[in-house]
Order: sequence, then structure tokens, then C-alpha cells
Amino acid sequence: MVPVEMLHTLVPQNPTTEQVFKYLSGQLQENEPTPLYLQLANGFAKLIELGKLPPGYRLLSERKIVDNLSICRRTVRAALGHLIERKLLVSKQGRGNFVLLPPTKKLLRILIPERFQSDHWQSRPFHYDWIHRGEEEVNCEVHYVYTPTLEKLQQLLQASTSDGDGVLIFRPPQAWVDYLEAIPPSAKATLPFLVVNRLFVNPKIHFTSAQHFQIAQTATGDLLAAGHRRVALIAGDPVNSYIQNALEGYQNALAGAGISYETGRVLFLKEKERKEPVEKELAEFVKKMDATAVLVDGSSLTLAFEKCIEQLRIDVPRALSVMMVTEEVALSRAKVNWSAYVDPTQAITTQGLRHLCEIIRGNGAQVREIFSAVSRVGSTLSAPPA
Repeated sequence: MVPVEMLHTLVPQNPTTEQVFKYLSGQLQENEPTPLYLQLANGFAKLIELGKLPPGYRLLSERKIVDNLSICRRTVRAALGHLIERKLLVSKQGRGNFVLLPPTKKLLRILIPERFQSDHWQSRPFHYDWIHRGEEEVNCEVHYVYTPTLEKLQQLLQASTSDGDGVLIFRPPQAWVDYLEAIPPSAKATLPFLVVNRLFVNPKIHFTSAQHFQIAQTATGDLLAAGHRRVALIAGDPVNSYIQNALEGYQNALAGAGISYETGRVLFLKEKERKEPVEKELAEFVKKMDATAVLVDGSSLTLAFEKCIEQLRIDVPRALSVMMVTEEVALSRAKVNWSAYVDPTQAITTQGLRHLCEIIRGNGAQVREIFSAVSRVGSTLSAPPA
């Protein structure tokens, strides 16, 4: 689908019929979960709201739209009806459908639950940067709400619409994920909500996320393709479902190469059970692991692992090949040019805000958008030592 920001380049002011249909045909995706009539209606809506189809513009007849886009008349009729309901079109008996001046959009107030951990002041929470860049691009208004417990989250989702228009839940802890996953289809929250960077099976939950299983599987596959047969995994707390997804991706890659999974080559850094600094726990594992390559999955581990490698004076990649699954903000602070798969958190966050605003305005269908990580070729991957 063509992003809104590219419309100005692809579709001129007062476009020809051919240009309009070329754009609209690019908006229609048969395999998308969004109904086809809604995809068509949203395509027309973008053209109207950006002034490409000015007030008073007369749309072609239903028959001509059907013929040009090769879709059924019922789909076209439903799309036009949807636009009339949104007051973007008016139907005049015997004359056709005409564009109206689009209603002024209210600046939506998005509530974001924030737990504010006890060590919050000690580190710079980069998710604020991602959220506020998205806020500027989508043109909404973000407000943080102190939400230290699951009970407070439940209260927030049932808050009055006078408090906000919707809720964006950014990287919730596992207890919140479990609660949201168990919401029955019949339940209704007062405020619409969307979750960023967590996957859900529950069809009721809107989310945008990276595919942690696929990323770990592909990253492990790269190490195997380089000739390594003993590949270790270092990841976060397995109580989190996304860490379990990453483990399954790692196991799947090993199984595909005919290699048995060995628990001795896996380190989970469990938050509640940790008695030693992360760097010390990492160093103890790295010294005893029987591996020529390691996948380090988690942006919070990038710099700690780098420090561990420095302390142990391990020659990377000659003695150990390393692949990271991390974020650009962590890589930008690293000294080593790590090979990595970079989680596109900014795009995931911005698109989450955009989808949530569309849902609030009644223009969006079910959102379950999954992003692929970006491969970054560094200097820490090579064939195993002879």
C-alpha cells in the first residue's frame, strides 16, 4: 500500500481519472485482513482529506469504478456508503456522488500507561523518543498516565472518554500481556487500545510488532550458514512470551539444520532471580559455553555483552562469531561493529499510533501488523575456527 506521505509525489493536484485509479488500485490488497470495501473507502478518503479530490468533485459512476478496478459492484457500493456516512461524499439523486469539504479533524488525545520503575531515573528511556516522533508524524497528542499495576491498567481501559480518546500500550510486561490475551470477545473497553511490540493470538487485540520468532530463526540461520554447528543463545527472561517466541525460532533453525537443541548452550537472564551483575553472569556463561557462535537477543544486552567480551579478551570473530538482535539506539552506542538484525521500533511505534487514530475515528479494521527486522552486516560474523 502507498504510504500517506508519498501521496503528494504520486498523485498531483486535480489528478486525471487514470491517475486516481492507478493510486486506488495500489491500495487494494486481496490478502489483507481489512475488508476490500474499507480499503477502497480509505483510499478515496486520503485523496479527499489531502485535497487531491477537491470539494464539488464528481466521482465516476459505480459501473466505471467497477470496470476500472475489477472489483464487484457490491464492494464499490459499500465503500461509497461508508464515505457518505463519514460526510466525505454526498449523493445527489440522478446526478452522482460529490466530494464534500472534509470535516476538521480533532487532535486526538492518546493515553500511554507508564509504570515508572524504581530505577527509572538512572537510565534514559528511549521509548519516549520513538513515541514523540510518532506523535509529531501522526499529529496526535500523547499523555502519560502513571500505571504501576495491572489493576491500574484495567481502570485506564475503562476510563471516561473525557480523559482521552484511546490508549497505546507500549511493550507491556507479561502480566499485562496475559490479561489482554484473556479478554473475551464479548468484552468492551470504554477506550479503544492498541499494543506496540507484542504479539497476540486473541483476535480482539490490535497490535503492531516485530516477529520475534522469525527474527531469531533467521539470525540463527545466518550463523549456521557460515558453517557453525555449535551456536549458543543469550536472551532475556523466558517468563516473557516474546522471549519464548525467540527461543522457538532458535530451536527451529537448529532443527532445520539437523542439530540437537542443548540447554547448556542457552542463557536466560531472569530478572527476579539475578544475584550478580549482568556482566558477571554473562562472563561465567561465555567462559564455559561450548560454542563457536552466539546469538544475543535483546537490545538491553548489547552493551553488557560487549563489555563482557572486552573483559574476557575474546577475539571476535576469530574465536567467536556474534549476531545481535537489537535496536539502532543500542548499536549507535556500541564500540564494536556488530552484525545484527535491527528491530524497527520507530516504524512499529509510529504505525501503531497511526492505526490507533484510525480506529478511534472509525476508519480502521482489525490491526495485526508485523514488521521484519533490518539486517545489518557488521564485522563480528565469520566461519568457525579450524
